Amino acid sequence: MSLQSRKLERMFDTDSKIMLESLTRMLGAAEPGVRSATDIDRAFRAAHSIKSEAGFLGVNEVADSAHRLEDTLSRVRAGDGNVDDTTAAALRRGVRELEAALSTYRTSRGRSEGATDGNGADLAEPDPNRHDGRTADGTENHQQARTVAAERGALREARLRGERVFRVVVSFDTVPQMRYARAFLVVNNLEISCAVVRVEPAIEDIHRTAARQLTITVTTAGDEDVVRRAVHVDEVELHEITELSYAEVSDDTDVPSPALAAATRSEETVALLADSQEEILLLADEVTALVGAAATVRSEGTAHEPSEGLAVMLRRAAHYARTLQDRVSVNSRVQLLELLREVRLSSIRYAAAQGKRVRVVVGGHGALVSPAVGDAMLEALMHLVRNSVDHGIETIEARAAGGRQPAATIKIRVDRFGDRVRMIVQDDGTGIDEPSVRERSGDDAAPLLDILARPGFSMRDSPDRSSGRGVGLDNVVHTVRTLLNGEMRMINKPGAGVAFVVTVPATTRLFHVVIAESGGSFYAIPRATVTGRVRIERTRVKRDSLGGLYYNHDGRMLQLCAMSGRSANLRGLRDGSVGLVVRAGTEMRILLAEAVLGEEAVARERAGSRRVQSRTTGSEVAFVFPAWFAVERESGAVPAVRA
Repeated sequence: MSLQSRKLERMFDTDSKIMLESLTRMLGAAEPGVRSATDIDRAFRAAHSIKSEAGFLGVNEVADSAHRLEDTLSRVRAGDGNVDDTTAAALRRGVRELEAALSTYRTSRGRSEGATDGNGADLAEPDPNRHDGRTADGTENHQQARTVAAERGALREARLRGERVFRVVVSFDTVPQMRYARAFLVVNNLEISCAVVRVEPAIEDIHRTAARQLTITVTTAGDEDVVRRAVHVDEVELHEITELSYAEVSDDTDVPSPALAAATRSEETVALLADSQEEILLLADEVTALVGAAATVRSEGTAHEPSEGLAVMLRRAAHYARTLQDRVSVNSRVQLLELLREVRLSSIRYAAAQGKRVRVVVGGHGALVSPAVGDAMLEALMHLVRNSVDHGIETIEARAAGGRQPAATIKIRVDRFGDRVRMIVQDDGTGIDEPSVRERSGDDAAPLLDILARPGFSMRDSPDRSSGRGVGLDNVVHTVRTLLNGEMRMINKPGAGVAFVVTVPATTRLFHVVIAESGGSFYAIPRATVTGRVRIERTRVKRDSLGGLYYNHDGRMLQLCAMSGRSANLRGLRDGSVGLVVRAGTEMRILLAEAVLGEEAVARERAGSRRVQSRTTGSEVAFVFPAWFAVERESGAVPAVRA
């Protein structure tokens, strides 16, 4: 399987989990009653997103389950949102069936990937260009240098979090054919409770060679017992658990090899993980907001200009914040053109499954965007390509009968113009019959794209597994206009094809957040600050002399906080509550919630903004940055977080 296909499958794994969580929240406990049109549309988006990506990847069982759930939602829509006992049961059953289909797919995919090293290399056939970390020309493997740089970045982050570092040595008392599985289990267990920094030799080498021993470097906020429990695996013998100093495992003071030096120069983002980039940008945002707020000093309720010395310091702080943002932004961008090339092979296979043939041409000058924006653009592209194959491109026989080339052409072009990024997706299919669309919709005035993107609108009387719900374009328009703050237009040439033009600001910055519910309100917490989740047990809660509540988490007493950052109340604390372990400045705390709804990317319109638009909830939610909570200890004041 190609790296491109593997990335798309990983995207599907992540997306489907988030969408399924949303469906479960809205429909998993469906009861008779009336559902709002907004809730129905949101459920359609979630189900259709799963169906669309599953159909694109050929995961037919999942696509069929999602399609059946859409059938039930169609009945709800036809009944103006009324849900009777039979329909409520069908909705619950549909969500369970979809969850089971996804579980089966992930299980089968996990089995198929068991024969790879996790990086796409076939274990049974070693790479002929790779031998002891060197390529055929004898130079040090560039990928190995990138791995070393990433390890150093992970160690630096662990040191900032105040974690401990351990070296673990295990051996395998089993036949050679089973060593890979044993090694995988040990590393997998460690990854659940610790952060695995380094594995020597690589797991694939356990399979390929006679190596019987594995040395693993991990960091953890816990103690040695946390590590010991993780490596308790049948036919694995533990030889050593040694706590190390960071100096013993970090090579920062060493002279780097030529390959590592080259990797550091050309791949500056390697040592700074994506979540760290987002956290630094958020911190820079806060500095910018604080500088703006302090630009005018208020005395006794009357504003006056700051002193000359203070004004200079404020200008410097603003300049440093902007410089930090620029440097991190530049070093964290990805080439959108290369990212979009990854849909080429999947598009060809998707068309072939429908008796169609396509040629996909990707070109343009390209554009650098943040990874989160790149993922959003890639998802939009997948919908647009699928839309072209489903509705615009004819079968091989139909094109031949019309005197056209059997293979249709889909052109994808990416360019940057000033501060805008433009993506064009164009096909040479049949185009759109605008009079028929307007007749079916009963709308003679609205732009054609707006009609086609309306939730539930479709030109097909009988939707199938691939399409026919009118949800694909709805998803794209929502992503472009709402999430990316961009523009989208359509150029229709009946009989000659359709072109979609998507334009978004090059400066758009998205942040990944965890959406949680607490006290009947929803909150967005930057994923970069969340290091784990716990289920609260009241027996592990302690109170200090000032009344603050603390929780014993992996041997460390962490303060329990409400979403406001204030200390939690013991009376409202229940067993089974969800705790998000977060970094609050230089400290670690636990934020309490009734439920975690999932993860998503959100746009923060301006520095210091306390509200963001959530697609998971379909509404604005409070933005919570745990770094604010460190202010409480210093001054007793925490920035207000409105639910």
